[in-house]
Amino acid sequence: MEVGLGICMDINPEEFEAPWTDYEFANFNKKNSSKLIIFSSAWCDRHPSDIGPSKAIDGLETINYWCNRLAPLLGDDVYILISDRVGKEPLSFYREGAIGQTVFCGSSCVISLKEPRLLGMLDTTEESALVVDIPVSSTP
Repeated sequence: MEVGLGICMDINPEEFEAPWTDYEFANFNKKNSSKLIIFSSAWCDRHPSDIGPSKAIDGLETINYWCNRLAPLLGDDVYILISDRVGKEPLSFYREGAIGQTVFCGSSCVISLKEPRLLGMLDTTEESALVVDIPVSSTP
């Protein structure tokens, strides 16, 4: 089974300058016939340079964003396992003089991109191990 790996910013348009429809991460995994993608992230409610209060985190909104960024893989027999950080940190860790906190989005999940279908998910604050059975084929 071909496995693709990604971390945090890999799923976004490159430098936030590439066209949304370039889907660099998804197309890389499609080209390399990934059947399982493991994506680790520290997705947060705001960038350290953002000014203003934190917004409420909606786990399904976060998951929908990730799925939208995987559009070229929708309908393919591919699974993605997303492990996303939870908790809070002072923004001053990232920018000197910053006030307030950043909140990590959580929402770790396993998604079948074929249907697509959410096979399991943790909430926005849950620290746990998510166990989901997925079929594994030894034939190409």
